[in-house]
Amino acid sequence: MLGTVFGFLGLTFTLLAPTRDYLNYYTMLLVEPMFMFSNTFFPISGIAPWLQSVTRLSPLTHAVALIRGLAVGQWTGMMGHFIWLLVVLVVIAVIPIQLVEKKLVY
Repeated sequence: MLGTVFGFLGLTFTLLAPTRDYLNYYTMLLVEPMFMFSNTFFPISGIAPWLQSVTRLSPLTHAVALIRGLAVGQWTGMMGHFIWLLVVLVVIAVIPIQLVEKKLVY
């Protein structure tokens, strides 16, 4: 599911980028900050409170919590993370679908 979310995000940036050089912005502005502030490498409890609330919107934060919870057998609260990932998937899927439909010539 997370691969599909990032696939739709990548497709969105690919459809919006005027040249190939602009695709680096996707990594630098979206993926790298998500990696750094998603509880992947260090806990988000050590960062500023305003940034903690921003990281809770990230799909990677919820995917990391879901995978860690399932790995240790902690099932409480996992449904909330799963539902958030589904909501993000549906919302993000609409953008590239609309862009492709707009570019199609009938």
